[in-house]
Amino acid sequence: MFSDTKPIPLRSLVLSSTAPLSKDQQTFNRLIQQIETRRARLAEWHAAIPPFRQQVSRDLQPLLERERVFKAQLAERLDWAHGQTGVTKAEKQKLSALIIDLALYVLDYGEPDKAMKALYNKHSRSDFDAEETAQLEQMKFMLEDTLGVDLGDDFDLRSPEQLLERLQTHFQAQEEARPKAKPRRKTAKQQAREAQREAEAKQLSQSLREVYRKLAVPSIPTGRSTPRNSSARPR
Repeated sequence: MFSDTKPIPLRSLVLSSTAPLSKDQQTFNRLIQQIETRRARLAEWHAAIPPFRQQVSRDLQPLLERERVFKAQLAERLDWAHGQTGVTKAEKQKLSALIIDLALYVLDYGEPDKAMKALYNKHSRSDFDAEETAQLEQMKFMLEDTLGVDLGDDFDLRSPEQLLERLQTHFQAQEEARPKAKPRRKTAKQQAREAQREAEAKQLSQSLREVYRKLAVPSIPTGRSTPRNSSARPR
């Protein structure tokens, strides 16, 4: 998707002359230097990403897993307290709200947990799996309505990769089915102008493509890609 072509050095484009440079020439030189500075920062960022990911995997990920385990244990303890005699109705509602939040965290940022699903269903008067199915169906409907596509029912909406593949297949088929207009022969001047525009666009967008590539790859893997609708009611 993105080109890995090494950016062309721009320092050779800096204008120099024994005569004083005009205002436009000075602005041009300043912009060239700014581009070079940003490229250097981008290179430093690119070099820092692999060790950062290693540190996240080594140090942060185990802590997040421990937090998930502790929150699951806390939810179970609060559920026990919820069932004790002498607990008022208002206290039970507060405990249920806490249990719902804890159970959702465990379910959203980890593997499926039957015990947490049972606690969520018990205290929310709802059904976790049914809510998730309804939420995915709503997302599917919104995508189909917005993009004008029929995604079908034979793929997993939980998988961003499968969704992207389905959309790419649809748009590619749509493009191939579109009638091709007979190309007109371009003049040499038009061809030269298009080549110049393409070269300029490629050069100026190089840094932006690199930034987008870094932003498009998440540093820390998370669980569900869609937030749960908090319509659950505590007991």
